[in-house]
Amino acid sequence: MNQQVQTFVLPCEASNLTGRLKHSYLTNAVCLKRNPEKLLAALNYIESGAPRHTIIRKQIRELLDLMATPEGGFSPAQLLDQLNPYCELPDQVRQRMKERIHRQFVEEFSLAVRCDRLEHASEGFLTALDVFLAHNWAAGSASDIIMQKTQEAARALIRELEYLPKGIWLWRTWTVKDQPIMKES
Repeated sequence: MNQQVQTFVLPCEASNLTGRLKHSYLTNAVCLKRNPEKLLAALNYIESGAPRHTIIRKQIRELLDLMATPEGGFSPAQLLDQLNPYCELPDQVRQRMKERIHRQFVEEFSLAVRCDRLEHASEGFLTALDVFLAHNWAAGSASDIIMQKTQEAARALIRELEYLPKGIWLWRTWTVKDQPIMKES
């Protein structure tokens, strides 16, 4: 049986975090740097009282934690607390509905696979970042290669971030037999 999926998106905390991590940090602070010294300065730049590399780590961890939750992640279950008439339902009824919707989301969105892929790309980037930050800059000779590996790992993480939805994942699934029949003119 053929199925087609039509998706719609609404902003959520996870999509905001994904965009900030991808654009402000991985692209601008890591991938666009042309030499190791500038990359090192960008990663050690103090932002909100902490080095930027610490903020990047924190945001990666926050996104990984947020993805699996029905609140703030990509799950449409969070809409039941925001939209009428659902938010007017008794708490227990609404909670059961949220659990059912989130279970369906976890299955149809392939959440476990997506989380694993993002975790793997994140680990690759964080490992490369640690190597870059621990490099003996006095030696200098391998610094370009280490920078390139860090940037390649950042690009791999960016690719995984691009596979994520741009907001709350809404879907409507129908079978071919349920599709409206278009009459020829």
